[in-house]
Amino acid sequence: MQPRGLQGVFRQRPVLAISVFRQDAILKIYFGQEWHCFVNHWYFSTLYAIIVDAVVLFPKAVRSTIFYGVNPVIPSSHSDFVNRAIDVLKNDSRIVGIAAGGSWITDAMDEFSDIDLVIVVETCSEHEVSEERLCIAGKLGNLLSGFTGEHVGEPRLLICLYGTPLLHVDLKFVALPDFSHRVENPVILWERDNALSSIVDQTTAAYPMPDLQWIEDRFWVWVHYAATKIGRGEVFEAIETLSFLRTTVLGPLSLMKNGCLPRGMRCVERDIPETLFAFKSTLADHDAGECIIALNNAIALYKQLRSHHKTPELILRTEAEESSINYLNSSARFTEKVSPA
Repeated sequence: MQPRGLQGVFRQRPVLAISVFRQDAILKIYFGQEWHCFVNHWYFSTLYAIIVDAVVLFPKAVRSTIFYGVNPVIPSSHSDFVNRAIDVLKNDSRIVGIAAGGSWITDAMDEFSDIDLVIVVETCSEHEVSEERLCIAGKLGNLLSGFTGEHVGEPRLLICLYGTPLLHVDLKFVALPDFSHRVENPVILWERDNALSSIVDQTTAAYPMPDLQWIEDRFWVWVHYAATKIGRGEVFEAIETLSFLRTTVLGPLSLMKNGCLPRGMRCVERDIPETLFAFKSTLADHDAGECIIALNNAIALYKQLRSHHKTPELILRTEAEESSINYLNSSARFTEKVSPA
């Protein structure tokens, strides 16, 4: 799908063009009394020339209206969808801005990436728009399926599958004041009257960090739980518990140790490859004996990470630790109950 033509841009003299941050993937131009955002379009180099002129002619305006873009290596299937969504959504007067999060802002988007869009609406229209979310989503492309995100604790989220090409798109509808409560600073793709930019300038994003005391208070209870399931022969449940420990404890603490956001086990292969051997040692086949070994390895990794992250205020649950580990290792006598499949 070809974007709006280049001649259409130049018929109205651009007042200002801005593209900053990394490699100028997103271009923002003001003409026709409105900001327009262009993502990975074929006239990239021509618009870049306008940007250079704008920086020379309007340096103060450029500095005061900074716009954040990302790496231009965005799959065409993703950029085409986003551009189409912008064209549709900006015509809804209840919508004041559109922003992109997730891998769109971390230089990590590839053909396997989801698209995470935040659609910001006027407060007075929040309920109305919420009731129409599926209808709105249907206007953005060939919507195959969509459902709300209560299962991940975010009922404002609409999780969508589009085709063709097959794309997973998360649409999060939020009222304008709620845009200030965010875990990251998204890429603002389009907005009215700097509504989103002003909030980003005045507030701070805060990613939720693990509480080591919260983890320590629970970890040894989880170890005992897994050990009881191994002893009873519920090996699948024990394997699930090991996965839970990796996602909830070991992954986040390992990522934090290496200066990454604690996003479960996301991208550990890329971001912390030096930990892969330790993580692999916490995997088990459907075998009770392997589960005991894997759980002991998970305990060893947790204790290493706890030592790295601990502060003087941390209260160790030493008795719970010793008791649960002893129980786990004593459960080896029950392993003959379950044989590998």
